[in-house]
Amino acid sequence: MERKNLLVLVANIGIGGQERIAINTADILQKDYNTILVIFNKQECNYEFGGTLLNLELPPVTGTFNKMVNLLRRARALQRLKREHNIDITLSLGTSANFVNVLSRASDKILVSVHGYGALTRSRWDKIIGKLVFGKADTVITVAQKLSADLADLYNIPAAKVKTLHNPYNIAAIIEGAKEPVSVAFHSPVVVSVGRMQEVKGFRHLINAMAHVVKEIPQAKLLLVGDGDEMTALQEHSRKMGLAGHVTFVGFQPNPFRYEAKCDLYVLSSINEGFPNTLVEAMACGLPVVATDCKTGPREILTETFEDKTAEKIEYVDYGVLVPPFAADESHEPQKDKMLAEAIVELLTNRERTNYYKAKAAERARTFSFETYRKKVIQIIEG
Repeated sequence: MERKNLLVLVANIGIGGQERIAINTADILQKDYNTILVIFNKQECNYEFGGTLLNLELPPVTGTFNKMVNLLRRARALQRLKREHNIDITLSLGTSANFVNVLSRASDKILVSVHGYGALTRSRWDKIIGKLVFGKADTVITVAQKLSADLADLYNIPAAKVKTLHNPYNIAAIIEGAKEPVSVAFHSPVVVSVGRMQEVKGFRHLINAMAHVVKEIPQAKLLLVGDGDEMTALQEHSRKMGLAGHVTFVGFQPNPFRYEAKCDLYVLSSINEGFPNTLVEAMACGLPVVATDCKTGPREILTETFEDKTAEKIEYVDYGVLVPPFAADESHEPQKDKMLAEAIVELLTNRERTNYYKAKAAERARTFSFETYRKKVIQIIEG
């Protein structure tokens, strides 16, 4: 049987979880489809991709009118490309790529995907655009069951049209990367968290919690891996909380796994997520994990059978620990800060529970392998 032509579309391949998923998807499906990866523009920092990459060279612009013109230029350019390459299926990742995908329909099957809860906006204009994009697509993919249900409800999309596809992880590569040495000296116990230094990651609450942790465990340290707009503010917040000697910022690391593997506990403090890559990656490194039960992903990752509920207290579930989510990065929620601290202290001091969750975390991570993803994404593509 002749192989179909698949186009994977993402705005760019700069540093980010969504961009990495686009590259992984194109890589994973190369043996099943004639696959090309298309981007709107390149950035200074880009992931490597060994397959066919086409750059439309249409970067973002400013101003409402210019944005509309740029949108139409991207759609026309992509439609021409689809026809030139006889594309059978186009899978797009991210808001801008999804919009251009549906506007550039040729004879291809259109699949759009949503990778974060923040994409489900409720403003009138964004809701109109969302309904257009999701309504015109043949299939809508999200990374979590809760996200799928909420999207279908918010945009009045038939539930059967919305599919859930968890992110893929190269577990073997993560384990191998975790073996590499680091230049930072580690003295246990060390709590680690990885992510962009942005408000959505809830790092202020994690720092607040660490202020309680060091009262119980004076030698405890927090390692934050990542870069972003909030870096300076978070460093200042650490000093304000009296944690200057307890919190280390190492910036963006192309291989964060080597840092995680030297630590004792991973904490995800996000306000909201789609399907948090860093949580699964930490579990693949064999770390026990504590996560806020935010929308969406942590509960789905850490429980065997997903229930649409939110933690109101500390929950010791199948593969890790869930704590109540925070309303915002700067919200005043001292009781929740203390609960997060209590969960951290428990896993830093209760060796039996820690060892149990180390084993369960590694076991769970393996269920999100490349091969599992490949089988599921082909099922969705082929309908």
